[in-house]
Amino acid sequence: MKPKGHKKGAPQKGNVFQEIDSTPSKFQGRLWPTNLQEEKEKFLRFGLTPHFQLKETAVDLDNAVSKKRGQIRFELLQEAKAILDCVKKKFGDGDNYFDLAFGNVIDQEQATKVLIEYLADNSINGEMTIYWTPELTALNKT
Repeated sequence: MKPKGHKKGAPQKGNVFQEIDSTPSKFQGRLWPTNLQEEKEKFLRFGLTPHFQLKETAVDLDNAVSKKRGQIRFELLQEAKAILDCVKKKFGDGDNYFDLAFGNVIDQEQATKVLIEYLADNSINGEMTIYWTPELTALNKT
């Protein structure tokens, strides 16, 4: 059976699924900790509070948070509290909300099957490289 979107005579392209040990730097944000594993280990083993070193320098970080977009504002605090109270009343706690909003946790094998089906159904088979890394998570509504 040929996948959807297959044109007769067209070469079949496949998606690339790769397992990697850590997230490539091009997918890491500016505030990505460079010492994540070490600090996680110290926390789990000794209960020490993490002290993360970020990709950004302290000056770059100060510049980022001092911009209008990075500033904390309180004009809509009451509205935000009302929204959170409504969500809490409706769903109970954050775990219930996430379970209902995003679905059950699935393993890598199940996620691969879902992605293959999605790519085929949307005629984008062969157009993607999917990286599996222990540092990134994604959500699936099942």
